[in-house]
Amino acid sequence: MNQSVKIETINFADHSCDLAIYFDANAPKNASVQNVTIIQETSATGRSTGLWNNGGDITIKRSTFITDFSGQYLPIRFDDGVQGTITGNDITGTHRSAILIRGKNTHANIKGNTVAGSGAKTNGWAENGIQVDQNASAKIIRNNIAGHWWDGESNFASTGLLLFGVSNASSS
Repeated sequence: MNQSVKIETINFADHSCDLAIYFDANAPKNASVQNVTIIQETSATGRSTGLWNNGGDITIKRSTFITDFSGQYLPIRFDDGVQGTITGNDITGTHRSAILIRGKNTHANIKGNTVAGSGAKTNGWAENGIQVDQNASAKIIRNNIAGHWWDGESNFASTGLLLFGVSNASSS
């Protein structure tokens, strides 16, 4: 996509699309996604991403991410040295991590989001609300994270906030 998106609804249900919005290294400086609704409703399995920032400095605000996807769904993903702000969003029904910040030199300010998991799960993927890993960094402030727990018969675990191998993280 590599352009700002405002006041749109993107419904990528029941077709082969596995990515709604993508930013790469050619994204404009300070691109934004605001007041956007991304809907992923399908019974298919596999992998799917709502918004993937893989090269830009992106602000995501006042947007809604909704799914009942039974595979791995990542509503918001930042990778490989990108920067950005994720603020005031509503994310429901995740099936892996709602917000994933990953990789060296990747940083996000994550503030005032509501992240709702799908409740007790006994099969499929264990869910995490906000996950920061692989030497990424984040500032996590006043988010409402609920409904992430694993109740199955394996060594999986779910958590609201997962910090794993991070270079720097703070939360309040």
